[in-house]
Amino acid sequence: MYKLNSIFKALLLSLLFFSIDLKGQEDKTYRFTYSLGSGITLFGLGDVTMVNVENQLNYKASKYFETSLSLQYYTGLTKYDHFASSGMAFNLNGYFLPFTNTRKYALKLGGGLTFLNYNGVGALVGEWINGQFIVDKYNITNFNKLGFNLILENSYAITKRHSIGLKMFIQSYSNYDINSGGIVKLEYQF
Repeated sequence: MYKLNSIFKALLLSLLFFSIDLKGQEDKTYRFTYSLGSGITLFGLGDVTMVNVENQLNYKASKYFETSLSLQYYTGLTKYDHFASSGMAFNLNGYFLPFTNTRKYALKLGGGLTFLNYNGVGALVGEWINGQFIVDKYNITNFNKLGFNLILENSYAITKRHSIGLKMFIQSYSNYDINSGGIVKLEYQF
C-alpha cells in the first residue's frame, strides 16, 4: 500500500509540473521580429573584407516557416593598398525552422533572393616615389547584380521578447561573385 501511495503522489506531482509547463506554452506568440546586427563579410575570393551592418524584419507565418526582408550595408578595405569598397544588399528570404520544440533556441535554415549594389575604387596606375605610392589613375567599379542566399541562423532567447543570434550566410551573384560572412545580432519580437 505504501508503494502505491508513493507512486500516486509521484504521478500527481508530475502531472502538476506537466500542466504548469503546458500553461507556460499558452503564452502569446509574437509574429514579427526586428533584428539589428553587425559582422564581417568576405567578398569575392576573400580579398575584400568588409564590415556588415544588417537590419532585418521577420514574419512568422507558422510554427515551421518564417519570411524576412533585410537590408545590409557593407564598407571596408582590402589587403591591397589604395583600394576601398562599399555595398548595399536587399534580401528576401524564407526560413524553415526544423526544431521548434523549445522557446529558448531557434535554429533556422533559409534561402532566398538578394540584390546587390557594389562600389569599389582602386589604384589603376601609380608609382612609388620616396616610399609613398602616388596614384595617377583610379579604377572605379560599380555594378548591380541579382543572386541567391543560403543561410544558417541560430538564436537564443534572453527574455520573452529579446534574443541574441548568430547568422552565417553565403550569397552567389549572376556575375559569379560570392559574398560570405557572419553576423551577431540582437532581436526584438512584437
